Amino acid sequence: MRMKWMAAALALSGAFAGEVSAAPVSVTYTVSGSSGDWTLDFSVTNNMTGFPGQGIYYFIVQPNDAITGSPAGGWVDAGNAPYSFAGAADATYNTAWIASGVFVNGGPPDEAIFPGRTLSGFEVLDTSAKAPTSIDWVLFSSAQSVYDGGGNFYNNDSGTNPGFEGTATSLVPEPSTLAILGIGLSGLLVLARGRRAA
Repeated sequence: MRMKWMAAALALSGAFAGEVSAAPVSVTYTVSGSSGDWTLDFSVTNNMTGFPGQGIYYFIVQPNDAITGSPAGGWVDAGNAPYSFAGAADATYNTAWIASGVFVNGGPPDEAIFPGRTLSGFEVLDTSAKAPTSIDWVLFSSAQSVYDGGGNFYNNDSGTNPGFEGTATSLVPEPSTLAILGIGLSGLLVLARGRRAA
């Protein structure tokens, strides 16, 4: 009987767990604040472990209102621009960061996000009434060697500067999702107590 309850709890928790991704790059964010004053904190993970020199140096999200924080170690506000020139979705990405270090011989600066690393602290203000549950992003990486791992929408003529795009989802469930989870767990507890009493 205990195994049935454990299986039910795992199935319920699995409905809210994120999928493991084999994508070259993964982006997530957390939300804090309240209506009209949300802070979105993005984390960028470089999964290009087969390309050790490939460092992410440019990260862009859309749409948000203003940068409120940047990761320590040389990431600065890069301004607003459309990124459709490189084949990204035809949209203006409002918020951009760039690693401010010096590019040496076509390689990324030391501040870049290298394979196997995650960098957080890309913070933006969102003045929407409701917290966004997904945000589109674009980023670029660079290396002295050719990137041919796929999953990119752009690469320069030398094949060393791929661009990636996707949609990040919030790591914090909506209040309605939390309510459903609470109801489900409460139901499991009531059933468990009923079984013990019988």
